[in-house]
Amino acid sequence: MTRMARYIGWQAAVVTLLATLVLCALMLLMQSVRLVDMIVANNLPLADFMLLTGLAVPRFLVDLLPVILFGAILFTYHRLAGDNELVAFFAAGYSRRALARPAALLALVCVAAGYVMTLYVYPLAQQQTRDTLEEIRTRWSAAFIREGQFTPVGSHAMVYIAGRDAAGNVTGLFYYDRKTDLTLIAEKGVFLDDAEGPPRLLAYNGSKHFKRDGKTHLLKFNRAVVQIDTGEAAAGGRWMLPEERFLHQLLFPDPDDPADRAYRNLLRVEAHERLLSPLLSLTALAVALSVILRGFHARGRNIRPVLLASGLMLGVYVVQMWSGNGAAKVPALLVVSYVNVLAPVLVWLFFLARDGGRVRPLAA
Repeated sequence: MTRMARYIGWQAAVVTLLATLVLCALMLLMQSVRLVDMIVANNLPLADFMLLTGLAVPRFLVDLLPVILFGAILFTYHRLAGDNELVAFFAAGYSRRALARPAALLALVCVAAGYVMTLYVYPLAQQQTRDTLEEIRTRWSAAFIREGQFTPVGSHAMVYIAGRDAAGNVTGLFYYDRKTDLTLIAEKGVFLDDAEGPPRLLAYNGSKHFKRDGKTHLLKFNRAVVQIDTGEAAAGGRWMLPEERFLHQLLFPDPDDPADRAYRNLLRVEAHERLLSPLLSLTALAVALSVILRGFHARGRNIRPVLLASGLMLGVYVVQMWSGNGAAKVPALLVVSYVNVLAPVLVWLFFLARDGGRVRPLAA
């Protein structure tokens, strides 16, 4: 690698890395706002907060990496053009292809990182996120039951508490199970976690209302225990969401699963989006360099290539979102997605090869 390539590549890589760290920190801050109510208000451990926040990073990186790369290439080469460094490189005998090579190598690194994210890390993180959230929801001593609100429990029960005392007991307890038609009202109670089974509700000084033999019965008690069905048994056989699946599970869904058959198109669209998302880094490279390296601009007009490249890249993303959203109903739109991503790259490579590497300066 020449000194020129190391010089340009180092600058673009540093900008890409710094922008990735800053935007990831910003996205994590926004994510933490969504989680802080669940963690702080319900007294859940800080470890859960850190885990859920960290698991959100792959999703952000998949979407942000092409945008970050586009901004880094545009910023680096536009600054070089504004300082007449590109003119100096060209005068020293470097071709357009040589000037583009450092950015191309950086884009290939981003493509490789993108495929690692979309094909392995992202689905694994989504699986872990869902498992963690379901595990949190089963920790009834500190989970999502909030004062003054009716909270669903599993698929067929409801809990209401008026408040909590200093010892952690709940007061003003109301529990209704639609499956067994059981209503429990108590002065106070406590939710007990059981590592080997479903959580239990220990209630004091209350009454049970239930039906038996077609009659409604009332049973008063000083102390009663009720097992809470949180639906954990069903969770083991849950339907995997598209974002939780690996590529082969998206391309070849289970033909014996009714849900897989019903959402077959949606799974296929997710698979093609996984394949296309990393390639957007090459599209960003082609759009940015096709504008910046088409000529050297005078200082007074150097904002025009930035606006032009940004507008073109925005158009690519708009078309990509439109075709991706509609492909579940009209699978033929996947062709539009591939053309939208690959066409700018192929056109740029064609003109780069045809031009022979020469850059035609614009008149001042």
